[in-house]
Amino acid sequence: MILKVKNKKFDFWDEFRVSLVYDAVGSVFSFVGLFDSDFADHKELFKPLSFPNITVEHNGQLLLTGTILTHGFNVSSVPNNTSLQGYSTPGVLEDSQIPVSLYPLQSDKLTLKEIAERLASKFGVSVEVDAEVNSEMNKKFDTTIANEGDTVKGYLNSLASQRNIVLSHTAEGKLLFTRAKTTATPKARFDEDAPGVSISLKTSGQKMSQEITVQRQESIKGTNAGEATLTNPFIPVFRSRVKSQSSGDDNETENAAKTILAAQLKNIKLKIITDRWEWLSDDNSEVMTPNNIITVNSPNNFIYNDTRFFVEAVELTGDRKKETAVLTCVLPEVYSRETPTNIFE
Repeated sequence: MILKVKNKKFDFWDEFRVSLVYDAVGSVFSFVGLFDSDFADHKELFKPLSFPNITVEHNGQLLLTGTILTHGFNVSSVPNNTSLQGYSTPGVLEDSQIPVSLYPLQSDKLTLKEIAERLASKFGVSVEVDAEVNSEMNKKFDTTIANEGDTVKGYLNSLASQRNIVLSHTAEGKLLFTRAKTTATPKARFDEDAPGVSISLKTSGQKMSQEITVQRQESIKGTNAGEATLTNPFIPVFRSRVKSQSSGDDNETENAAKTILAAQLKNIKLKIITDRWEWLSDDNSEVMTPNNIITVNSPNNFIYNDTRFFVEAVELTGDRKKETAVLTCVLPEVYSRETPTNIFE
């Protein structure tokens, strides 16, 4: 794993971790190594609160572009490692509230893309839009109002989620508006008897409902009342969730119900740990990353048939002796918002 500052390579690390998350604007990284206080390049890399821009790559593949936020030093009679941590460039939008220089908080007749570029550019963050969501990004909102104290990411996410758009980031450090590749060809297959692979499944029925209903009351402005009910095929006993729709019109009531079901499906979580960073496929030089589909077969995890899972996060860790990848996976329907088939039947 190589970290670069102004194209200067640093590859002396004793420990390193990169955690790439699909639906996050700030994927995180950490590195641990010896700091040589007499070495000019080390002074630039390890200077506290300097917020240097960095890139992280492995075997020539760019994994992350970001900023160093935290340094940790420790001096004693024995040489001690120094640590540094940070996140991808758009992570600043999660930490920062909308600045007063961009007030008023109300925007009229602006597109989501225009709003995003206006806010992100203040922090030196570029915006990229996937072709699949380009039309939604260029639709104008009649009026949008941020709350005082909203973070930039929180406000943009509230607007994007109304149109089933996910906020993420590119390896180059841009704020990405995208949609999950839930119908893609599987990148790899994982079986429980594969060498160097462990698979675990965790489900939580307490946070799931059989019946999900969203209601919208008729407003004094003439907005029609609406109601939509969905059934979760994973839950065989009656458990109900009822929610009032606070924004949008009656045509969006069903979408609101689908959003709740999708969120509940996150309570079916698959974790895969493997002793390599590259995909188990013909092209074994590509490092594992989120927003990919895999096929899993694991009877001891009650997955008796080949089942598609969406890779939501990939954590790459290592030291001088070994490398480990941890994949966190959910059902594709978490992001497609379609009604799933019960994989346990």
